[in-house]
Amino acid sequence: MRRDHFVLGVALVAFAWCAGAVAARATTSGDPAQVENDPIRGGNKWVVANFKLTPKWDRVRQLILDGTEIKAAELSEWVAWANGLQKFPVIERLLAINKRVNKEFKYATDPQVWGKPDYWDAPVEAQEKKRIDCEDYAIFKLFLAHLAGIQDQDLALAVGKIPSTGEHHAIMFAVDGSTTYILDNRSRYMVDTDTHGDFQVMYSVNFHEVWLYPSAFEKKGN
Repeated sequence: MRRDHFVLGVALVAFAWCAGAVAARATTSGDPAQVENDPIRGGNKWVVANFKLTPKWDRVRQLILDGTEIKAAELSEWVAWANGLQKFPVIERLLAINKRVNKEFKYATDPQVWGKPDYWDAPVEAQEKKRIDCEDYAIFKLFLAHLAGIQDQDLALAVGKIPSTGEHHAIMFAVDGSTTYILDNRSRYMVDTDTHGDFQVMYSVNFHEVWLYPSAFEKKGN
């Protein structure tokens, strides 16, 4: 995870705070929404429907939602496998997705794979390269969870920081009932947010919204 994500996080939070609170959910794509409770990670979040703030994710999510990725021949086996998971309980679907994606791909940085400081892989690109970094693991898992029939509002890709190391990182959040789970490429295990304390989210996205967490940038003791 690179400094680019930290800079973007600061910019997103600054956008939200400068916009000011509003009384109801925004009706246009350029406006921030009110502060809302976050059922995935707890606490409050700003909800923004403007994906121009996250252009790399906007490109990927559109390719998924318009069916481009689902129709790709390179992903046909993955699509069939994920669709077949729909008959299982949500937790079993998530466990299967986390285990297989972590096993199938090797970690590599964007400069190593793409020759660029920051590139968000669409699923077909990840499959072609077979070498991906943390947000690409999260994207591929989100793609499969979507195909496996898990509700979009119960899924999120989160960008933040690992407090113990200061490293910037990306993971996937998923909700099953009253429990939020973390799917992380650093671990073959899937744990709930109460157990996994070494991650501080700065912003997160799903297929329909951007969520901002200004509290992540508040200095302790304020």
